[in-house]
Amino acid sequence: MIRRRVAVVLLILFAAVLYLFANGTGTVALLAALIAAPLLSLAAASISGKHVEASLLQDTADANSIRLILHNPDLMPVAGAEAEVRCTNLRTGEVDTINVLRHLRPKGRSEEQLVINPGHAGRYEVAVDNVRISDPLHLWSRNKAVSDRHYITVMPELFDMDLQLTSSSASMPESDIYRDDRRGSDPGDVRGLREYIVGDPVRNIHWKLSEKVDKMLVKELGTPVTGQVLVILDNAADVGLNPYALDVIASVFASVMNSLWAAGVDFTAGWTDPETREPVYAKVTNEEELLSIADAYLSVPAVSNSAFEVIERGTVDSRFAHLIIVGSKMPSGIESISNGCQVTLLMYDAAREGRNEAGANIIRIDENSYTSELSELEI
Repeated sequence: MIRRRVAVVLLILFAAVLYLFANGTGTVALLAALIAAPLLSLAAASISGKHVEASLLQDTADANSIRLILHNPDLMPVAGAEAEVRCTNLRTGEVDTINVLRHLRPKGRSEEQLVINPGHAGRYEVAVDNVRISDPLHLWSRNKAVSDRHYITVMPELFDMDLQLTSSSASMPESDIYRDDRRGSDPGDVRGLREYIVGDPVRNIHWKLSEKVDKMLVKELGTPVTGQVLVILDNAADVGLNPYALDVIASVFASVMNSLWAAGVDFTAGWTDPETREPVYAKVTNEEELLSIADAYLSVPAVSNSAFEVIERGTVDSRFAHLIIVGSKMPSGIESISNGCQVTLLMYDAAREGRNEAGANIIRIDENSYTSELSELEI
């Protein structure tokens, strides 16, 4: 646009020079036309396109295709209407821009098929916020504010997992069977005594016996198995700048849940709410719920601190027999919940594998070997 303005100025100067050296009808007409044309073009731009509308419509035939609709409801044509469509991956923060320039007839509309080519898994926001209205000569422009947005969820790659289900995972979700190998909260069912661990509820301390043996003892309470597996997506900031690492973590998280559902195991998923930064939990019992939560956990930006940096005892106490955390670093507080609760850490590029001091099973995952490492995960 700047080049066009410079060219018009040069043409006017050239016509002015011709007029000075050859003051004739032709040079006067040329100079007048070169001066009037940009002024008339500016006037046309100022009064056209005042009510131009832009909207986005999901293509039902293609999940990654969006239709951009530009509508001119006025009687005056619009020489140029340029819409800027932004595609933002809410998980990785990547932004792509598509510019669409169209001429709009009076009472006319234009439709453009936009194909979104996602580079990584995540929840994509497709938004159009303004339309640039230009004059016929494309010398001047002004912005017309519009607002419409649409969302597309691009699922990570899923891989088959031959889950090895233990007896605790196979229990019925609402069973009245009490677990002997984990803490509970039913004061009417005391299964044993053990030494106090930091984080144990004070109400569970057996004060009389503690005074006799001169050490703190707590009562092991029974609990029914009400929700066997808790799967947590831990979006740590240290992988926020690596979209390939985020793809691996999302792929493992989604594949674990998909395999649990396929095996008939009810489970609960946890992730960080992108707005409140608080933990969110959702129990999954059917395929519809499994698909619906993808919109939420694939919107969590990995550059934000996770709500699961510190795992509190109340997160798993009395409810879960197995805690699975998919992320890049081990959260704090694992030692306070691993006694009686099986903990599996699926860590991206972890420094080591095996069991740590708290008894949690650490499995290293990366771009090259995560599908084979997790092919027979024990739940």
